[in-house]
Amino acid sequence: MRRCVLAPSLLLCAAAHAAPVALDLRPAALVHGKTVLLGDVAGIDAPPATAARLAALQVAAAPLPGYPETLSRAALEAALLAQPVFQDVVPAWRGAERVEVRRAGAAIDGADIAAAARRMLEAAYGNRYAKLELTPVGTVRDVQVPEGLLALRPRAAAALHARTTVWVDVLVDGAVVRSATVPFQVRAWNPVWVARRPLPADAPLAQGDFRSELQDVLGLAAAPAAPTDWSGMRLRAPLADGEVLAARSVVPAGAVRRGDRVRLVVDAAPLRIETAAVAQEDGMAGARVRVMPAAGGEAVAARVVGPGVVAIEGL
Repeated sequence: MRRCVLAPSLLLCAAAHAAPVALDLRPAALVHGKTVLLGDVAGIDAPPATAARLAALQVAAAPLPGYPETLSRAALEAALLAQPVFQDVVPAWRGAERVEVRRAGAAIDGADIAAAARRMLEAAYGNRYAKLELTPVGTVRDVQVPEGLLALRPRAAAALHARTTVWVDVLVDGAVVRSATVPFQVRAWNPVWVARRPLPADAPLAQGDFRSELQDVLGLAAAPAAPTDWSGMRLRAPLADGEVLAARSVVPAGAVRRGDRVRLVVDAAPLRIETAAVAQEDGMAGARVRVMPAAGGEAVAARVVGPGVVAIEGL
């Protein structure tokens, strides 16, 4: 009695008590592509047609290059018998008890990955600074990837810091297969304004009070100020001799800050009243701030309209 099993493009007929198929398991195998075939890991002693079909059977997913995996006889036999067309096959195992599978691939030099990260940072930030120094932190390891068309794609760094890490994706045939990190110690020099002498809080700013120096701005505690028009600007806090003028230390022209004595204008046509007041909070030109009238009473909200002037309008 014979039993036949129908599969797409395949009719495999076997005896109800089929003869064993000899499978000679290799101790190690190198595979190409994304899957492991039975023919990659074992020699097959069977009639030519059956041997060809068995050799093409996919038994596992191929491991990543550089990460070998081990397949046992039991795992291979389970993959074989899970296919309906091979349920009548009786495997007779010989050779190794298990096979170590490695995937063929290529090694991407860690130095090439670091160079790609450096080129990205230089292109993105090089023209923003007078001088940019990028020092890799440690050595980037080589990366093992599958065979195919290789490419490196650094991810853009959102901002530059004294310690900046760049992610570099490794692509094979257009798909990301691995990623690596490249940390840099970064120094970036730009001109900054440095006080020539001690300056008190609320001092009006003048370019003559400062000298220009080239400094590593990423090493500063705060972002430096870069005024183009000094008129009306003043200091929020004292500045020591040789200290860098920080953006947060500057009160812009037309702004008021908490504690300033201001002129409060109440414009209620046909009357216009002016009185003294004290600002209760900081405010840029156009902003609304609370002020306390010098004559007493409750704080009121007024709009900053100019240097030392706030107004209540439309009453």
